[in-house]
Amino acid sequence: MGVIILMGGIEVNKSEIDVQATEWYQTRPRCVQARIDTHPPNRLYRMKDTGQIVPIYSYGVHEDGECHSCTVLIFRQYNPATLVERTVFGVDFENLDMLSPEEEKSYLG
Repeated sequence: MGVIILMGGIEVNKSEIDVQATEWYQTRPRCVQARIDTHPPNRLYRMKDTGQIVPIYSYGVHEDGECHSCTVLIFRQYNPATLVERTVFGVDFENLDMLSPEEEKSYLG
């Protein structure tokens, strides 16, 4: 099992794709491509300020043309103490630590 992402309206198992090889990646703005390279959508992250485990849902392009933040999903699957699943926008990339493959396996099964 892997994290599921909608890419161009198509649901795919994120652990089975090479994100940089997709048409979806090729059609993103350069600043988003740079963020995808350092923070790929097919990984899980730990938010430094809350400790919650999250996948990235989308990458934000700000008025200055840069990508400073993203939107993440908070699911009970990864955070059992969460009462309400939600989407959180404006999360700074500096607040995200990528989980190791071993840590991801403990969440993904």
